[in-house]
Amino acid sequence: MPPLFSDANNIRYFELRGISLRKNRATLRAIAIIRLLSASNSPLRLTAISGALHIPKSSTFEILHTLADEGIVEIADSALKTFKVGLGLLEVGLHALSQIDLPREAHPLLKELNRLTGETAILAVEDKGCMVCLDRIEGRSMLRTSVKLGARVQMHCTALGKAVLAAYQDAKALEILKTRRLRKMTNNTIGNIRDLQRDLKRIRERGFAIDDQESYPNVSCVGAPVYSELNRVVAAVSVAAPTSSVDSEKLHHFGALIQKTALRISKRLGYPCHVLYPPMEEGSLSTRGRNPQPEKRQHGYER
Repeated sequence: MPPLFSDANNIRYFELRGISLRKNRATLRAIAIIRLLSASNSPLRLTAISGALHIPKSSTFEILHTLADEGIVEIADSALKTFKVGLGLLEVGLHALSQIDLPREAHPLLKELNRLTGETAILAVEDKGCMVCLDRIEGRSMLRTSVKLGARVQMHCTALGKAVLAAYQDAKALEILKTRRLRKMTNNTIGNIRDLQRDLKRIRERGFAIDDQESYPNVSCVGAPVYSELNRVVAAVSVAAPTSSVDSEKLHHFGALIQKTALRISKRLGYPCHVLYPPMEEGSLSTRGRNPQPEKRQHGYER
């Protein structure tokens, strides 16, 4: 990265050079502004940014304030109209880094989970309201599900998805649920938001999620969230087994193993806490340590 110069003629590195018209101009301008601010040792005036990148002042103003609203840049001095890189950019970078490291850090622990349970172990990340499978180690039962590498599965009816939803703040979980149709995959699928919110509350109390034949008949799963060093949920792990081969005791044994595995992966990513569902802020569905009696489902599993 070359140093920043005050003379606009010397910052060719940052210009929109050789740009294909098929690319979005506003996006390219925003990227150029971020790079320019990142290379500067001091805040830059709006006029300096506009002149350096040959972007109209009106467009520069709109882009900068949009980025500021999102925390990517910050207004250093409103009177002087100077801007600097925001902490949001660091957060995005660290999150991307943790995602890149995630499969490598998780794979040996997934293998151990598979060895301990004999069942299919899965790692997935949330993307646009779905869970995307990043890694899968097949169990002895060779389950016939669509959760293959790269496959997208629903959040509301899988242990992977519900584990992540329970880790989100209520507002974020509700936002995701309202934008997705809660499709009934089986007779056990939870089909409305209110019942699903109750289930998320139980997940937080229990410490892991249960998919009781909610996405596939005769497939039961347990899942738990994985966190990064930023205390943010970045993924989930699960164990899937034929319902006919697991009773309530065995399922909850798998639950204890999935909790341990998720926490160990999280620790590898720098997660500083010792629990997967820390008490949330006031107004959350979390019960902060209450231990209610678990509910029963159709075939006897404790919820």
